Amino acid sequence: MKAIYLLVALFKLSPVFCSSKSPSRPRELILERDPGSGSCSVIAARDTQLFRNLPPGDSHVSRRRTPDDKERLSIIASDDSIVLNRARSLCLSFHDAYYPADSTDATVDGFATQGTFSIFEASGLRSTLPQAPYLKIEPLIVSGPSDNRVDLVFFSDGYLAEEKTKFIEDAKRLADDVSNNQTFNTVRPLLNFWTAFTPSKESGVGVGGKPKDTPYGLYRDGTELRGVYYSRPDVARAACLSMGDQCDYPILMGNDPFYGGLGGEFTVITPSLANGALVLRHELGHSVIDVGEEYDGGSDGGYFGVNALEGLEGPIT
Repeated sequence: MKAIYLLVALFKLSPVFCSSKSPSRPRELILERDPGSGSCSVIAARDTQLFRNLPPGDSHVSRRRTPDDKERLSIIASDDSIVLNRARSLCLSFHDAYYPADSTDATVDGFATQGTFSIFEASGLRSTLPQAPYLKIEPLIVSGPSDNRVDLVFFSDGYLAEEKTKFIEDAKRLADDVSNNQTFNTVRPLLNFWTAFTPSKESGVGVGGKPKDTPYGLYRDGTELRGVYYSRPDVARAACLSMGDQCDYPILMGNDPFYGGLGGEFTVITPSLANGALVLRHELGHSVIDVGEEYDGGSDGGYFGVNALEGLEGPIT
């Protein structure tokens, strides 16, 4: 059943294949929203991939919870004015915060070109992202052009410069496993896998809530083998967005031989020989579909989303 939901989710996100036309690319505004205050900060704005079933004259909004209890919003529409109008409806005082005080025009022309983070130059709207780190990008499994595929990227964390070969080998093993497993093999023709290597100054994953000197600052709360968290989400966002169409789902891989992971905006894993591939499939389920856990004791009650049944009143479908 999970494979069916993954197929639907990936097809919805993927562009129209084998189209004889070349329609203009839609606009995307990515925001971080504080549910308590309703205020928003801008992560990025860009031309994005073609989007299936994008409502004419309307927008598509996706929401993702972040570990600090905020919302990551993605607003996609055919032109700037639709995107901005939707942003104003979702974000308190969006107009006051992001337009000049003497502006009388509610429409701002011109998104920045993809791969840059200066947004709406005329209005003074700016992204909050830092500069992306150095990335050495290499292909693992490529089924087609990135503007016509769903791209998953392994980003290195805790790998020293001399451990680059190990990182590539770890990522290749996991990409081969996840693309051949029954959960993903039916959508393999839609997927590309890449590595994006950034050398770390320290090897491994932090423990006791203290990240090491690594690009994305992965760490464990204590020494228990469960969650692996990130301390530098802005850097991870900048890294993924700097790749444009090549990065749809970022996978932060910590150089640690033991179990651990996290799902959500970023899929966090380790290359554990015992269970790294299993954890990757599980956490990608959270990242692609935004569903709850497959076990008792998870956050938010554990079970929610399309793979959870809220009651026994109706038939199970």
